[in-house]
Amino acid sequence: MGRSVEGLEAQGEGNKRILDLEEYITVQDVCNHLKIKERTVYKICAISSFPAIKIGKTYRINKNQYEKWLKSNIGKTILL
Repeated sequence: MGRSVEGLEAQGEGNKRILDLEEYITVQDVCNHLKIKERTVYKICAISSFPAIKIGKTYRINKNQYEKWLKSNIGKTILL
């Protein structure tokens, strides 16, 4: 009680706490955002500079890093 736990942030009164985690999106979210096919997103996930993590057979993409990746690649051609 009263100890600080790394990665947790006090919220409100009492012992109520929430995890302070970054948001991750799915391959389908990227498909919808970029209006491209799922197969293309899987190819993009294989690029080493793309901020995806593979968990089992699924990918999760860090939302903030994804936005930065997009901005840094504006005007470039991504060859797959």
